[in-house]
Amino acid sequence: ALLAAGMTSLIWGIYVFVTLPTQTMDQVFGGGFSDAFVEEMERQSAQDPELQNLSAQEMEEVTLLGIGVIALIWAFILLALYVTTAFLGSMAGNAGRVLATIWAALSILFFFLGYDGITYGIIFVTVALSIAAIVFMWLPASSKYIRHRKWEKEVSRSGYYNNPAQH
Repeated sequence: ALLAAGMTSLIWGIYVFVTLPTQTMDQVFGGGFSDAFVEEMERQSAQDPELQNLSAQEMEEVTLLGIGVIALIWAFILLALYVTTAFLGSMAGNAGRVLATIWAALSILFFFLGYDGITYGIIFVTVALSIAAIVFMWLPASSKYIRHRKWEKEVSRSGYYNNPAQH
């Protein structure tokens, strides 16, 4: 479930990267933010000679493209984090399950990164998969598996299998 959540976060990043530059600030952030953005860009363009040649629309397009690139980079980071926590949750014992649970629970914050129905849908699937992973990690069968893995590690460290005198 965590690996699937990682894939949906990557899909989110690709979607944002592809679609965000075709939007306007009003569509993405709402009118209040858009007005403040335009005012700030006008102030900065008056101070920076390189920005004086850009229109407000061009600055908006460049900004949205930049946000899209950041979202794509963030999506790859999220994928790496989900893969890591999937490994920790299944292979590193209780401490790994606790860390994976914390990460999966924090996925709820992902809702702050939505801006349209599709992004919220992708985020919902990611969060739902994260919640499912939490449930799966703490089922009795998972606890039994973790205890068995811990026992296997203890037995292998004790050298029981490598000592012919003990057989």
